[in-house]
Amino acid sequence: MRKCYKIGWINLSLVFFLALVVRFHKLGEAPLWTDEIFSWSASHLPPSRIISYLLEGNNPPLWELLLHLWRRWWGDSEVALRTLPAIFSALTAAALFCLGTYSRNSLAGWIAAALWIFSDYGQGVGREARAYALLGFLTALAHIAFLYWRGSNRGFYVWIITLLLLFHTHYMGVGVAILQLIFLLFDKKSTKPVILTAILFLTGGSWLIGIVFMERLISYSGSEVGTFASWEGLYNMLWRFSNQPIPTVIALLTLTGATLYQRSLMSSYPFWAFLGLFLPIGLMAWKVPIWQDRYLMSAAVGYYWLLGHAAAGLPAVGRWIGTAGLLLSWIISWNPVPPGKAPFNRHLARLIMQKPTHQPLICMPSWIALEYSYYLPLSCKGRVSSHFFDEVAQELQLRYRIFGANAYAELPVCELQATDTIWVLDYGYAWSYPGHPLPELLRHEWQPMQVWRLANHVQLWVGVRRSVD
Repeated sequence: MRKCYKIGWINLSLVFFLALVVRFHKLGEAPLWTDEIFSWSASHLPPSRIISYLLEGNNPPLWELLLHLWRRWWGDSEVALRTLPAIFSALTAAALFCLGTYSRNSLAGWIAAALWIFSDYGQGVGREARAYALLGFLTALAHIAFLYWRGSNRGFYVWIITLLLLFHTHYMGVGVAILQLIFLLFDKKSTKPVILTAILFLTGGSWLIGIVFMERLISYSGSEVGTFASWEGLYNMLWRFSNQPIPTVIALLTLTGATLYQRSLMSSYPFWAFLGLFLPIGLMAWKVPIWQDRYLMSAAVGYYWLLGHAAAGLPAVGRWIGTAGLLLSWIISWNPVPPGKAPFNRHLARLIMQKPTHQPLICMPSWIALEYSYYLPLSCKGRVSSHFFDEVAQELQLRYRIFGANAYAELPVCELQATDTIWVLDYGYAWSYPGHPLPELLRHEWQPMQVWRLANHVQLWVGVRRSVD
């Protein structure tokens, strides 16, 4: 990456600090949502327990290990928890600048970095207290390490280590390794021993993660469908990367024009750094429920890089028209304060605090009992414990009479018999588990008297026992 180094640190520092300022704008405005609260909870486990717990079938453990250390140094506030991903997100902007500069020129670097900085996707997913900002940064770093090794024949083990860190950050990180290994197979400069060595190191360092990943894919419910398992869905996913439909159309026109002007674009590494990840994952969505745009973070990094690379490669007039159109439409449609995945969580916690202590609250499904635990004054918060999840659930039951239930048999019989009023948090239970009878059974026994509709499919209602004729 000598080309990136030669431009000096001034431009790189400007990109990083611009991204940092943007990412820190009202960083704690949106409440933490389910997955962020899960990572926060997991970070209360000891490091060895984080690894074993997450390898049981949730996520690779690297992000929670980092958050464990970060939280102990900087505390548990929303801003503190999101500062670490905001820094990784700013580093991703700097890495995109290096990638664009290396593959084309500094203009390509500035475009790629600016599109990432001023994207709703980067401002939302890119600063959540989850692994996705780290996934984006390590994806860009893996591309840098790979290109540096291929160009200079140095840094092989740096590239391998970067991919191993990717594997232990998120399952979708494996796509970057597969893409790069396929690229090596068609690279005349690569020898079979080098490719076999790379595969050996990768499989040797990540086979446990691979087993868990394959088991999760196989065990996905057939009733769930990926929300972008269609050609329209693929376009909608680009819309999420691009803020709005108009920037998406301008982006596609830019890519089309650059491809017609320079046919070699289709064989370039930035082209496949995007489509080589985006299309396979999109096709996989027809079979497995990949419903989260954040799962495509690695493809999104390739998307911003490709747009910068393509726009900067257009002829002079088209280059400046395409660049101006992209950046203006991006910034005009950009929302600097995204509402978050669960903008009602603080309000929900306040409503629950109003509940009389003796009246039980039934949360459906059961894991929703942890959804707002961050916003309740629990004594177990703030300490490291091997049984933190159990301790939170126990305190929710003892102090607030909050119970999670996935089935009728899991309802607290004694609690229900002792009261004429219950509270029910239905977090899209019937929608998530089609045809499940639990919500209707509860409504059969309890008459809803007050209902708060918090979001689509999410409602909290207070019910009194129906009279028996």
